[in-house]
Amino acid sequence: MKVLVDSDFYIGMYLNSDIHNKTVQSILESLDESTVFYTTWEVVDEVSTKLSYNVSKSIAIKFLEDLDKLQTIIIHTDENLSELAISIFKKAKSKNVSLTDCFNTAVFIEYKLDCILSFDQYYKKLGAKIF
Repeated sequence: MKVLVDSDFYIGMYLNSDIHNKTVQSILESLDESTVFYTTWEVVDEVSTKLSYNVSKSIAIKFLEDLDKLQTIIIHTDENLSELAISIFKKAKSKNVSLTDCFNTAVFIEYKLDCILSFDQYYKKLGAKIF
């Protein structure tokens, strides 16, 4: 299974006091060894910044190091994905949809991923399977 990991899932993974922490741990335990993790550079930036600001820089660094250990494939911005993300952003009806959400959506579509590890209902509205 190929899964895209969103910021809120990572925050729940690294912040024990997060409302989603127990759910994140349960989901991770349910995934099998064949699961391939994807994320976007935008998510990496967002999570490391939030963890550094709100928890500690050492936890943010641990997150960055763990991406390698989990063999997470990090998708970087290119012109085609950027254009698709902007197009999705322009069509989004809610003001609460971030450009990062739209970039994740573009990656989900273009890479034909199976599901998104996220608690953001925006993805569900797009027809994406959220875990």
